[in-house]
Amino acid sequence: MDFYVDLPKAGFIDEIDFSEFETRYDGSGHPAYHPCIMCRILIQSMLDRVRSSRAIARNVRENVVYIYLAENLQPDFRTISDFRKENGKLITELFKNTVKAAKDLGVIGLEQLSTDGSIVKASASKNNVVLEEVLRVIGEYVNNELKKVLK
Repeated sequence: MDFYVDLPKAGFIDEIDFSEFETRYDGSGHPAYHPCIMCRILIQSMLDRVRSSRAIARNVRENVVYIYLAENLQPDFRTISDFRKENGKLITELFKNTVKAAKDLGVIGLEQLSTDGSIVKASASKNNVVLEEVLRVIGEYVNNELKKVLK
């Protein structure tokens, strides 16, 4: 007897328009994995700091969280790797939306970002200067991490 519970998925992923992707992969042959499923897997792997496509594929086969997010599908490592290579723009936007959603939910606070132990007093208002600086640093960090992931 199979027991399946339909739990809600990450809402911001399900709201993304994948029509361009579906048009690109429409046609004869075996259907591609839906990008929504691939994005869920990649977000979880980013949160778990798993970069290797082989490790992600192993998690999809063995880890209950990944199995749930993949809806019991098992893309192999090459499929995951190719998806990351071919959809860099989509993954970048997805990761930015993930950080924004986490901030909106109050899961993370972007008030402080420490790179070393130095403390520097600012002569300007924290509300104006620090927020812009933090967003710039986070943007650079996200872009660097995405470049590492896409390699």
